[in-house]
Amino acid sequence: MGKPLQTILLIAGLTCAVGRAEHRQPLVVQDVNASFVDVAARRKELATTTNPRVLATLHTVKSCTGMQAPMPPPDSLHIPGHYLSGSHGPTDPREYEAAQPFYRIQEMTAQGADSYVARGDAREAECVLDALDPWAKARAMTGYSAHEERQFWYHAEWTVASVALSVSVIRQEPSLDQAKLKRVINWLNHAARKLKTEEDLLDATPSHHNNHHYWRGLAYTAVGVISKDDFLFRSGLSIYGEAIDALNPEGAFPAEMARHELAIHYQAFALEPLVMIAQLAWRQGYNIYATPAHGETIANGIDFLRRALGDPSIVAKYAADKQELIDLGKGEQLLAWVEIWNQHAGKDAWGDALGKPYFIPRLGGNMTLDFAVARQ
Repeated sequence: MGKPLQTILLIAGLTCAVGRAEHRQPLVVQDVNASFVDVAARRKELATTTNPRVLATLHTVKSCTGMQAPMPPPDSLHIPGHYLSGSHGPTDPREYEAAQPFYRIQEMTAQGADSYVARGDAREAECVLDALDPWAKARAMTGYSAHEERQFWYHAEWTVASVALSVSVIRQEPSLDQAKLKRVINWLNHAARKLKTEEDLLDATPSHHNNHHYWRGLAYTAVGVISKDDFLFRSGLSIYGEAIDALNPEGAFPAEMARHELAIHYQAFALEPLVMIAQLAWRQGYNIYATPAHGETIANGIDFLRRALGDPSIVAKYAADKQELIDLGKGEQLLAWVEIWNQHAGKDAWGDALGKPYFIPRLGGNMTLDFAVARQ
């Protein structure tokens, strides 16, 4: 897999000669208040938007204040695996039911962050903190064992990433209770470092270098930003470097192509956290979107997905199974990151794929609200 930190230093163009420390620029958090979206600038754009998709999105934004926050689950909570057997095939409905606290806290905080972006209402920012504070006081997601409860670990990685992104949006609100904000951010830092500890213990497992690894990378990056933890920030960017390094010459992720009928599905699922990591890095002043590792960039992975959606047969060399394009139809959530990508691709490369508003709590909320072109 190579040397991830060396890889990311090369990708980010931050070193003149790897191995000569005096030429390196440290990868550090530049601005703890720089969310994945420029909140003030976007709110100004939304006030005068003429884009029908954005106008429709504004009508769908819900308030956090009317929602009931879920209590934090115990770290001993057992969550069944997503699939009844292996890594594909029929899913286990018990997993969805057991993981409800995670889904609900992600949705509630993402809606509060969206409403704060759209309206600037301090109550929405307060609502996000109020929902998370009991989790912080309980030190949720800091005492489990990934070896014993693998699915809990997965839900922890998604949840830490999701709520950290929401906190990144609301943390600049000046009226927030600063003691509560500090408590929540400190807890998320502990939860992210727990993810890293468990990952290091399970380094040899298959999930270490597939999409789960990338989602943990997003958790490290997002928490690194809001807590100004340069170790976590660099860890997340390093994982991005590993991911780009893993792309084959066609732009496919080999680990995701091994998922049988879900190969295309998981190519998209792997791209979700990677685009957001690149966006967080962009907001900190590091452009890792377009710079290559062994000639590949994230654009290669995105282009492969686009081709595969148009002609699923191109994955037949990797997976002979007929592809199930779950959540990959027009306007479905696994393509939510396209709203971000269109801001950096230099053209509306996925315009025909954009449909209904993209609300995806795992990426911090409504991507259409945050990134779609405001004026048409």
